Amino acid sequence: MKEQFDISVIMPIYNTQSYIKEALESILNQSKKNIELIVINDGSTDKSGDITKEYANKCSNILYLEQVNKGQGAARNVGLKNARGRYVYFMDSDDILEKGALQVLYDQCQGHDLDMIMFDGESFYDEDYISENKQSFKYTRNKVYEGVYNGAVLLDELIDNRDYYVSPCLYMFKKEIVMQKGLYFPEGIIHEDELFTFQLYLYANKVKHISEVFFKRRIRGNSTMTSKNYAKSFQGYSQCLLELIDKQEIYKKDYRGNLRLIEAIIKKELRKLYNAILRTFYGMNPSERAKYKKRFKKVKSKAREQAYFGKRYGFFESNFYYLYHKLLNLKKKV
Repeated sequence: MKEQFDISVIMPIYNTQSYIKEALESILNQSKKNIELIVINDGSTDKSGDITKEYANKCSNILYLEQVNKGQGAARNVGLKNARGRYVYFMDSDDILEKGALQVLYDQCQGHDLDMIMFDGESFYDEDYISENKQSFKYTRNKVYEGVYNGAVLLDELIDNRDYYVSPCLYMFKKEIVMQKGLYFPEGIIHEDELFTFQLYLYANKVKHISEVFFKRRIRGNSTMTSKNYAKSFQGYSQCLLELIDKQEIYKKDYRGNLRLIEAIIKKELRKLYNAILRTFYGMNPSERAKYKKRFKKVKSKAREQAYFGKRYGFFESNFYYLYHKLLNLKKKV
């Protein structure tokens, strides 16, 4: 599709009538012009669609689309297919973007001919969110990564520093990468961004970090982040792990840099996903676990086949990854 805009902002919506106006206006009031806003109504049953259509009738740069409820991954894929911008940014319909963010990001991308730019965010609690155990979500990185990096090289460093965040709301990237490599979000699951963002890093040759808090994530009740649905999380993480295992040879073949680096990164991501699978599987009650026992057995077998530290240590490393690395760090200090 021919590029007609500098940036395409893609925003799926699903039952966020209380927040959608603020999210829409945070994009429409950006200082950066020549942007389009693609809103995909993913089968909302509240007034989210009606509110957005009112904005679309007034603003020529809003493309409003509707689909039956298929999930955020499917909605984002529809947005990508319809995007007419050189760069793409994903926005959630209950969050806020700082007013000057897109102008700064675009200028940096143009000035350094970037494939992708990353920035920081912070979370805030919705005024109606009441919980005795309020979860905190961190989106600011521990380090400032100065200069322009190869995506895989930077990803390796981010993972080691615990600075890797998968939310696509913390990145802006060239649409060309997605089109050339056929990237997409897995559909029908949650945590679909685990695979998509990982692939972006592998295929981005020039990436830059801006240590600025541009993105404001709203923490509210009944959202994917605050709802502890272990079964859905297990399904999402396990599908991402299985797809990553299936595609790892393609990633290695496509990568033009150090093959050992790409192999190390893939292993690190597989470990992270497998630990998330363990956490969510054992977080389910016994009756739920029984339903997914067959799938868990398949995932466990696939994970062990990878033999992360050789066959001798494969089982230990897979099940006690974080403990293992804490022991390694203690050993280095002795």
